[in-house]
Amino acid sequence: MKKIYHNLVAGCCCLLILFCCNSTFAQTKKITGKVTSSENSEPVLGATVQVKGTSTGTVTDVNGAFSLSVPENATLVVSFVGFKPLEVTVGSSSTMDIKLETSASSLNELVVTGYTTQQRKEIVGAVSTVKAKELVAVPAGNAEQQLQGRVAGLTVLSSGQPGTSSLVRIRGFASFAGNEPLYIVDGVPTFSIENINSFDIETTTVLKDAGSASIYGARASAGVIVITTKRGNRGKLQVTYDGSYGWQNPGKGFEMLSPQETADWTWTALRNAGKLQPNGNPIHAQYGNGVNPVLPDYILAGSESGRV
Repeated sequence: MKKIYHNLVAGCCCLLILFCCNSTFAQTKKITGKVTSSENSEPVLGATVQVKGTSTGTVTDVNGAFSLSVPENATLVVSFVGFKPLEVTVGSSSTMDIKLETSASSLNELVVTGYTTQQRKEIVGAVSTVKAKELVAVPAGNAEQQLQGRVAGLTVLSSGQPGTSSLVRIRGFASFAGNEPLYIVDGVPTFSIENINSFDIETTTVLKDAGSASIYGARASAGVIVITTKRGNRGKLQVTYDGSYGWQNPGKGFEMLSPQETADWTWTALRNAGKLQPNGNPIHAQYGNGVNPVLPDYILAGSESGRV
């Protein structure tokens, strides 16, 4: 009777496992599709197709096609640089035709380049823009330090000490005459912005290529940073305050050995090196040759002597 009971339990477990496997396989299916641009119906190469909420995904090929095994009624998230992300629900069909809309928000951004204001999509040269909220997000002593890590190809070297200027390089160290970039603050050329409050800056545009020399001449050989400050607006008066504080605890400095500790370590080093006299003790010009080193009344340091 006990054997029949065990066989019955084992059979139920097998059926339960088989049912779970079948239900798992029934909940997934393989879908194929193609990702194209809604503007010109061109295939989108390298678009990411991912099941929402999971790490399951794939990338489209040169024809914009993809193949993926997904659960029933899953949601796919399709994204690519320059296009708006799109979420698509997998229905009963095993094929999908996905069209992505172009994202023109960054292309319509206004950029100050020299004497004019242009749209980013009309600029051919290497131009980077840093917005005010991105600049003040870095707690630093001046605006130069806040540019660090915000623009590709721009390097800022600073000691971090408040009130000190930073070393800004856009094209590296290419000249013995000078590698400081040219700053244009509201149309006025300058070679330093350390005295400008970063909260007064509206936009910062970095001109990195040689095309900036056609506007500013030889002064732009090391790059140009164009800064536009904030201006007053009509309306109700608004007052804001931004502040930060910090402190430092001075360290104890270098921990120096006392004269007795120096003598003891010297004695230990001589014993470990095996430099012993017939009496079994080390010997030293200042500490003698006893079992323990003895400090003299005066210690010689080269030709100088001092009292212990």
